[in-house]
Amino acid sequence: MSVNHRRIDKFVESLRTAQMPAETSEGRGMVNIYDDMHDPGGWRRERLRRFMTIPREGHPLVLFVGISPGEKGAAVSGVGFSSKKTFSETPDPRLIPVGDGTEWISMYGDDVAPTEATATIFWDVVGPAFSKHPLQVTWNAVPFWTYIAENGVLKNRSHLLACEVELGRQLLTDILGLFEFDTVVAVGAEPASLLRNMELDATEVCHPSYGRKREFRAGIEELLDELKS
Repeated sequence: MSVNHRRIDKFVESLRTAQMPAETSEGRGMVNIYDDMHDPGGWRRERLRRFMTIPREGHPLVLFVGISPGEKGAAVSGVGFSSKKTFSETPDPRLIPVGDGTEWISMYGDDVAPTEATATIFWDVVGPAFSKHPLQVTWNAVPFWTYIAENGVLKNRSHLLACEVELGRQLLTDILGLFEFDTVVAVGAEPASLLRNMELDATEVCHPSYGRKREFRAGIEELLDELKS
């Protein structure tokens, strides 16, 4: 199966220009990690574009869906379930570093955390498991950084607002239209609920956070057994 690069470019451009809902009175809001203000060099967009446009002829595809980018992970890299560390250490040709080393920026414009636990566990488990099996594609149900302001400090927020879910639903529909996925996998209960609401047939695996790497690995192994059968 080949990839239409023009369609990928159009999709990435739609992320750049996506409009975010206004911050609520409770300090909840969302940041477009791909727009010109937060991605001035376009590095996140470029990493995502390269991740999506590697030729995939003959590769069955599995889509892994998380809930939203973490401030140390996809909010920095632009690619779901990845961090600066995964781009430098994961032996996957689609996780290609770009730029001259100055392209890694955080949501705050300061030093970037080199790693995120979820991203590291994901590729430690899924990378080797899928080395000779279906190709994995990663995405988040809401691909923008959702935050809550507490005492003037912005923190990760996973509980999503209805308007954020709707925006994510539209973009997930676009992703599903770009590729012919053999299997869709929800990583955690929240994306599983969203996919059910979209009436999508998806397999759920445990999210690897909070010490649940063993359960996550078991879910991936069970998934592979199902794919082989």
